[in-house]
Amino acid sequence: MHTQSTKGRNMLPDKRIIKRQLPLPHTKTLWGWKEHPTITIYPIGDLHLGSIEANEKAWSEFVEYIKNEPDAYIVIVGDMLDNATKNSVASPFEQRYRPLEAKNILADYLKPIADKILCGVRGNHENRSVKDVDVDSLYDVFCRLNIEDRYRAGTAFLSLNIGERAAGKRGTRPIQNYNIVVTHGTGGGKQTGSGINNQHRFGNSIDGCDVLVTGHTHNPSITKPAKTVFDSRFNEIRIEPFVCVQCASWLEYCGYPLQKMLTPQTPWSNDVPQKIEISGTRELKLIRATM
Repeated sequence: MHTQSTKGRNMLPDKRIIKRQLPLPHTKTLWGWKEHPTITIYPIGDLHLGSIEANEKAWSEFVEYIKNEPDAYIVIVGDMLDNATKNSVASPFEQRYRPLEAKNILADYLKPIADKILCGVRGNHENRSVKDVDVDSLYDVFCRLNIEDRYRAGTAFLSLNIGERAAGKRGTRPIQNYNIVVTHGTGGGKQTGSGINNQHRFGNSIDGCDVLVTGHTHNPSITKPAKTVFDSRFNEIRIEPFVCVQCASWLEYCGYPLQKMLTPQTPWSNDVPQKIEISGTRELKLIRATM
């Protein structure tokens, strides 16, 4: 029996850090002239499953690839479901799947790779039903996969520890740690610069962020800004870089993107998501993002 009301309580608290411990990867890649154990993270968002324009064939092939790749993981950036409702701009009568069906199909897709999902957030399309009837379809998918602790309503703060090493009386410590911030994003999709400006502004407000991942605009981009840190504790001025990744959508260039006059994506940006590579080396953090 509940003794305290849950009214007004945030059931998906953004400010609760998601902590993940990953083993030291077996995959080694070249960083300059040295080889280091490397983990690859794929930022996935804007699948819009249920939409007629969703490139489900490419998505199915990608899931199969992730399933068989030992050191590959994904972060989910929202708008995985098109989720057209009677109050949305998109019509529920022009969908490949109705929302409940799309939710079940997405859960089936993600089930074989559930252990590879590091975190996830909802997008504005999932937010449609949250606003109308208090149902978060993507959260329901995470619950079905028994990984709801990795889900956040708006922004996920992911602390990712790679490997373990002895630390004397303190037991063990990670070989390396990365702080990754994942949020759906905001701004229009007609100009790539708008999304990038929003990323840089938000990223500069988060001290300690190594990687910022967003989606929403359907315009893939990678930038590498930096901030100056005035650290009087250690009596130094240092430069701390961070990586911004705006992930590609999985929509074919027809229907909605064409109607909204969004910039067309090339086929490879749809079929091959960006890669965020992070190293498990002890010496320093190594981050490489490519598309």
